[in-house]
Amino acid sequence: MDDFVGSKSQFLEDNALTPIVYGSMTFDDPAHFDFGLCLVGMDEIKVMKGTQKKWTRELYASWEEVGVESHVDYISFDRLEKCAQAFQDNRVRYIDKVTVDLFFDFLPASSILIGEYLYSSPDDGNLYKDKFLGILKQSTSLFAYTIWNLEESVIQR
Repeated sequence: MDDFVGSKSQFLEDNALTPIVYGSMTFDDPAHFDFGLCLVGMDEIKVMKGTQKKWTRELYASWEEVGVESHVDYISFDRLEKCAQAFQDNRVRYIDKVTVDLFFDFLPASSILIGEYLYSSPDDGNLYKDKFLGILKQSTSLFAYTIWNLEESVIQR
């Protein structure tokens, strides 16, 4: 894990991304053992979709040898805020259009609250947690969905 994140450190720094390790890695859960890495940033980064897929393949290839699955998620606060604002403004068409994206954004976003900020200062973790909670307070639906995600994570363990 350290080698993988270390090899990406320049990209992470250039794009102001914070890596968060989450899931079975943080819960010492051998039954669902996988490597979950979430990259969180303030602004949307256009190249991240391709980079995320590439890094997931890279991680999967290296961890598959020892029987461990891996994945890399990417979240921007800009996108999360846009979704919360759409709920607040009752923009039903927009919400219908991005429903699948909402699922894939807010599911790993719970890692902001329960993940390990191994490569960041505690202040960074607190900043991100406060910011995410502020976004959730804008929408009871997104707040409830996040609570459900957290509950499912605990049930699995």
